[in-house]
Amino acid sequence: MIIRFTSCPLIFLALLLGLPHSGYCHLLKRKFAGSELIVLDFYDPGKHTEVSIRKAREVYPPFPGTLNVNTGSLPLEDELANKVFAIFLAHEIRDHVERIAFFKEMGRILAPFHWGSVFSGQHG
Repeated sequence: MIIRFTSCPLIFLALLLGLPHSGYCHLLKRKFAGSELIVLDFYDPGKHTEVSIRKAREVYPPFPGTLNVNTGSLPLEDELANKVFAIFLAHEIRDHVERIAFFKEMGRILAPFHWGSVFSGQHG
């Protein structure tokens, strides 16, 4: 299934590993009211083994409508999003090949030229 939108003035995506189970999605939804929020969760307990992620997933419920996806094949059409938020995310992709595939996918789904932006925040 490929997600397509035909008439959204601004679509932003929150691509979060483990954080669909935190409050960040709600904050982004308020900040960009009127925009479409798509939350993608690519947590794989076999690949992403950080204990803190597993614990957060046990404590916080997922954001409503969160889609489980694969890092190398996001089910979104090309040039869909104006903004992509990768919060506390990239450092959890420990495999170099998987990380490259993920960033290529973010590039594929971003709006062309200067219209698309990726926001990445890390901790530590």
